[in-house]
Amino acid sequence: MVDLRRRTRLGMGPCQGELCSYRAASLFSEYGQVSGCQSSHLLVDFLEERWKGIKPIFWGDALREAEFSYWIYEGLLGASDLPSFDSATEKQQ
Repeated sequence: MVDLRRRTRLGMGPCQGELCSYRAASLFSEYGQVSGCQSSHLLVDFLEERWKGIKPIFWGDALREAEFSYWIYEGLLGASDLPSFDSATEKQQ
């Protein structure tokens, strides 16, 4: 997804990819580029990288938006509970 970000500026808007990154990750899986598990890990890695740059400046509305995004990715998608990529690959074999 990093290459896609460089080509299309994915994740560089006001929301820093919070609203478009999961769509991009699903397209990778939908078009057969990666498996669903790999797509999930691409998403988590991408979001963690984007958060590195904006985390130090959270305040006011930005902090509320970050909490909302955290709730979406952790509460609804369970991003921190994903199995490791290695263990998921072993189960498929």
